[in-house]
Amino acid sequence: MSQAQAIEEIGKVLAEEVQSDCVGLWAVLWEVKQRLPSLTPAETRATVLAVVREALEREVIVPGEFVGMRFMQWEVSLKDALERIDNAWLALGREPTIGEVVWFMAQARPN
Repeated sequence: MSQAQAIEEIGKVLAEEVQSDCVGLWAVLWEVKQRLPSLTPAETRATVLAVVREALEREVIVPGEFVGMRFMQWEVSLKDALERIDNAWLALGREPTIGEVVWFMAQARPN
């Protein structure tokens, strides 16, 4: 499977999953590692960010975090959201796990 194909497939999985639940960055990471196990850690991070970028560009997802039990959408640009995710990931010094860095919810659609 090519990296481009994997990004497209994972983007579809992400778009489907956020319709019924919130999805953490760790879930996108897991999907990338399952489809492209030979990537280096830097390549894996770049691929995860590519999946997220495409989903944000298509307005399929919105990034945010939970404060208590409430999802708080980040009110930032696409560029700032990607930088925030990348910087938080790098600050961890390891791969993010459940609940770390960012959560995604479906983009609200007008009725």
